Amino acid sequence: MFDKMLGTAVAEGKETIIMGDTNCDFLKRNDHKYVKNTLSSFGLEQQITDPTRITPQSSTLIDIIATTHPEYVKSSIVLGSPLSDHEIVAIIRKMNCQRTKPRKVVSRNFSKYSHEAFQRDLASVSREDILKEINVNVAWSAFKELFLNVLNKHAPIVERTVRGRDLPWLNNTIKKAIHERDYYFRKAKQTGRENFWSTYKRKRNKVTCMIRLEKARYYKRLIQENQSDPKGFWKAVKKCIPDKKAAQRRSKSLEINSTITNDKREIANGLNSFFYKSGRDSSSHLT
Repeated sequence: MFDKMLGTAVAEGKETIIMGDTNCDFLKRNDHKYVKNTLSSFGLEQQITDPTRITPQSSTLIDIIATTHPEYVKSSIVLGSPLSDHEIVAIIRKMNCQRTKPRKVVSRNFSKYSHEAFQRDLASVSREDILKEINVNVAWSAFKELFLNVLNKHAPIVERTVRGRDLPWLNNTIKKAIHERDYYFRKAKQTGRENFWSTYKRKRNKVTCMIRLEKARYYKRLIQENQSDPKGFWKAVKKCIPDKKAAQRRSKSLEINSTITNDKREIANGLNSFFYKSGRDSSSHLT
């Protein structure tokens, strides 16, 4: 279950932070290699560097904080605790790592809204002219104006400035699909029923495919629009290419024969063996 949840978060590009007591000493390279390789395979990087459990006999680092976005972490902290033989671990996270332009949002302010007061004021407004009107369009316009005047009194329209998000490819269709995915995820966690879990997985895969497709369309359109502008063209191309920090977060481990390894030679031999066997099997079917 842990691997599935972690894989889902990482696959959707979400910033993932894991912290806790692992009973795995990160000061010893060969201690519980499976735990370390599992974190590495999902692109998680351990941030704590000092011992977190110190006794007269040993000094170990078993309380960790691992993240998929180490560039967002300014520093890590290990504090002594008089209440436990484990130290307190923490990280200082950078804020506003990616600054985007703020945007204006228009909405109604319901902070002082009273349902009873709204109904009372709406009932007290005269509607005789509306009921006497023969033209239905004129009557509707008059009623709409009357209703909005009362509503604006109790829930006025306000304009707010909210933080910008650099997600130009995120359209209403994808938002709706994300809401459906999250709904079934909540139902699956609450009930534990298999049908909700299977529905959630289908919705999750659908959202992932939609995001990838819409991203590809957006960047393709962006490059085409800037073909005559060299500066704009290369700026658009740069957005399509992962940065160095993103490349560093990629998994450096591989599962070979049910064993996770990060040894470059073993990974190379494993890939070579896989593709050699695949090519041999393919050729045998053709002959």
